[in-house]
Amino acid sequence: MDINTLIILTLPAALAITLSMATVFWTSRTYPGFGYWVIGSSCRVLAAVLFLLPRDQLPLWLTIILANYLLLAEIMFYRRGTLVFRGQVVGYGWEIAASVTFIALCVYFTYITPSLNARIAVISLYCAAWNAWMVRVLLTRRPPYFGFIDRWQAGIWGGLAGLNLSHAWFVLMAVPPLTDFLITPALNAPVFLSLWIPLILFASLLIALSQVIMNTQRLEYELRIAQTQLEQDIIERKCHEVELRQARDVAETTNRALQTANTELSQLATTDALTGAWNRRRLEEAAANEMQRLKRYGQPLSLIAIDIDFFKKVNDVHGHAAGDQVLIGLVAVVRSMLRPTDSLARWGGEEFIVLTPCETLESAALIAERLREQIAKTVFPAVDTITVSLGVAQCLPQECWEQWFARADAALYRAKAGGRNQIQTAPETPPHDGSNKAAANLVQLNWHQAYACGHPLLDQQHRALFEHVNRLLDALLLSQPADEIAGLIELLIHDTIQHFKDEEAIITAAGYPGAANHAAIHRALIDQARSLANRFRVGSLDTGELFHFLAHDVIALHLLRADRTFFPYLVAPQRLDQIPNA
Repeated sequence: MDINTLIILTLPAALAITLSMATVFWTSRTYPGFGYWVIGSSCRVLAAVLFLLPRDQLPLWLTIILANYLLLAEIMFYRRGTLVFRGQVVGYGWEIAASVTFIALCVYFTYITPSLNARIAVISLYCAAWNAWMVRVLLTRRPPYFGFIDRWQAGIWGGLAGLNLSHAWFVLMAVPPLTDFLITPALNAPVFLSLWIPLILFASLLIALSQVIMNTQRLEYELRIAQTQLEQDIIERKCHEVELRQARDVAETTNRALQTANTELSQLATTDALTGAWNRRRLEEAAANEMQRLKRYGQPLSLIAIDIDFFKKVNDVHGHAAGDQVLIGLVAVVRSMLRPTDSLARWGGEEFIVLTPCETLESAALIAERLREQIAKTVFPAVDTITVSLGVAQCLPQECWEQWFARADAALYRAKAGGRNQIQTAPETPPHDGSNKAAANLVQLNWHQAYACGHPLLDQQHRALFEHVNRLLDALLLSQPADEIAGLIELLIHDTIQHFKDEEAIITAAGYPGAANHAAIHRALIDQARSLANRFRVGSLDTGELFHFLAHDVIALHLLRADRTFFPYLVAPQRLDQIPNA
């Protein structure tokens, strides 16, 4: 078979190998150096095409010299690609030297001393040398990601080196001078050359396959490394998470212990150890805060000083242990009668202070009277009953804590000097001497236009309720007949029920979202009013308790506070500083 036919038959296979390599390069993840392998494979295809060109019509440098050089360049590109693939530095010195000498010899044996045998020997020897170099590159400094495939490829290159050496020896020693069979197609190529071409093609196919496998092995190796690193990172992260959770648990435990310790320390620092009431320091802090609120918002603020009468006698007769129990019991009684907003502190010895925010002198005096009455009725173990003296003072905006307390203390002193078991108000106000007429003059709830919500019916009913309450308070404090007082109570309850019914209808129609809760508050107030009315009929109602309910629960807390929540749904709300104290 002539050589042209062999080249034509092998060209499609070489082209297919090159296209397959290029497809892997373009569509898959490849490493640096793979592109040189694609170029090397392309050199072989281009060389085959140049060999098929008519040499009698085209220059010999194209069809002979360049075509043969491309066969050598193929191996050079394979070597360069392999070194780059392995991450090694590649120079150009040997490639340039080999290229120059090879082209010079090809020119000499083509133009000066034409010899086909010499040209075949030159290309075979150069290719054998570079084949052997490829074996050395593949078998030395092997990266860890290679398995068997680099040794397999080294074996192929070794076989090619041997094939090229035998080819060179054959054309130099075993055959006579050859005629250019590519120029004269009728001439058949020697048998060894006919076998050499398909062997070279088969070896190229194996090399291309091994290069793809080498790329795949490296990908798999790096994937295993990445997976191992990821697993290690996951293990380390889990260890860190465990450590963080443990540290967080320790921190939370420590924080809770610190909070508990701080709470205990704060309790110890601000609480009387015997009675559990506030100590002097805590009282002064609370008083300072309430005095700031008084100056800012104008809310009333009062103070009640309490001193146990003849307490020294209790200690002398019954012992200090009994005296301690009296102090503890007294705190329990006082606390049971105070609001959540009131504060009780032990000032020293048998003297106690009650801080009553939002209370005027008059209402604080009534609270003090209720405390006095309840303490006098309470039986204390080992000592039976005791009495207390009380001094009441309302804080004035311009005075300091020491001045305010001094006035309350002076009132307390007057109570003790006046016979004990009584209350006295601060010197700047008329003394609380038990006169019902004086108390009646002091206790008056005054309507102010700032209390108005803007709805004519509701404002009219609110003013009427103020008048009802004032008439009832006058009757109570002036000790009018019980039948007359009972009639006033029933009239007040009747008018209040009607007012609540009208108010609920109005705020519901206005779209107030808290209408249902407001109605529930109304029902609770009516139930409490009826309960107090029943107790009044049987004579078990304390005057101070009824006054506190009317002045504080109904007027101060409900009409002047709770009702204000629906004002925005009727008219624009007024400023706080425009609302006087009730």
